[in-house]
Amino acid sequence: MAYDSNDPRTWPDATIVVRGGTRDIEHLANVMTRDGSWSVISEPGVPFEVLARSVRNGTVRRTSVRQVLAAGGRLSTTRGSDAPPFHRDLSGLTPAAFDAILGPEEPNPVPAKDRWRGNHR
Repeated sequence: MAYDSNDPRTWPDATIVVRGGTRDIEHLANVMTRDGSWSVISEPGVPFEVLARSVRNGTVRRTSVRQVLAAGGRLSTTRGSDAPPFHRDLSGLTPAAFDAILGPEEPNPVPAKDRWRGNHR
């Protein structure tokens, strides 16, 4: 089935959405207040281990695009050359609603030396 990479409403429901970091609602609230959105990693058809390579953190949490959209969230493509591969901005959710759809913390399966570091490598 065809999808539009810039329109998550056309993506398969099971498309993985990854957020780096530990469960910390206060931090989620601070990021949303400061930036207006959260950084997530997502792209249809891309396996979790490949998505996790774009996350600097040693801990990740994941959900699906279906859960994000059902909760009222919006995903938009991040513009700019300094963003990691598959980077998206997630908005439209309260910190508690976002936390509620994220799965449990799990170790990033990608060794730290192999994770995206941008221009800092």
